[in-house]
Amino acid sequence: MNKNRFLLGLLWVVLIAVILGISGLYFLQNKQVGKVTLPLGQVGRFSLTNQFGKITSSDDLQGKVTVYDVIFTRCPVQCIRMTRNMAATQKLIGPAEDVRFVSLTADPDNDTPEVLSLYGRKYGADQTQWLFLTGTRRELNKLAVEGLKLVLLEKGEKEREIPEDLFVHSPNFVVVDKKGGIRGWFDGSEETVISKVSILVQELRKESP
Repeated sequence: MNKNRFLLGLLWVVLIAVILGISGLYFLQNKQVGKVTLPLGQVGRFSLTNQFGKITSSDDLQGKVTVYDVIFTRCPVQCIRMTRNMAATQKLIGPAEDVRFVSLTADPDNDTPEVLSLYGRKYGADQTQWLFLTGTRRELNKLAVEGLKLVLLEKGEKEREIPEDLFVHSPNFVVVDKKGGIRGWFDGSEETVISKVSILVQELRKESP
């Protein structure tokens, strides 16, 4: 038991270190162009399945400002706050052809397109603009970790405080410009994310594709 607690504690230390490192990188490279930052990396190419059972690829999001996060529908607390904040952000920005919201599932075994569609409806997502993506674990992890620079780790059974406590994942919203460049990470579990992300998205909409 003590060994398991030590390993879980070590896991959280590593997670916090990675998140702080990313935050430090953001502030270190926060060179201003007007009110917006220069790109801090590229998301890269991907091809995943959306909540309608159709393929969504990185090509489909070219020319659009996109807000990403990682959730899973069985998540007991953190993802609920994140999804509510994402829904509020979408509502604040309003309908926009050049804006998309994308939620990746960390739990593709459970989160089928049908499950993701119901989840979106539950939280009032406008699913013409907000895509919920699933695929293989390898594909999802590659986009989340390598592309979006987020933390995504599956918990072992002994590390779970409750059965639904399946993953350690970053709570961040990632704002990506029309060319696939990362322009900022924001804590999606805090209500302040709604205004922060909305302001940045509106600034990025003014940039040329």
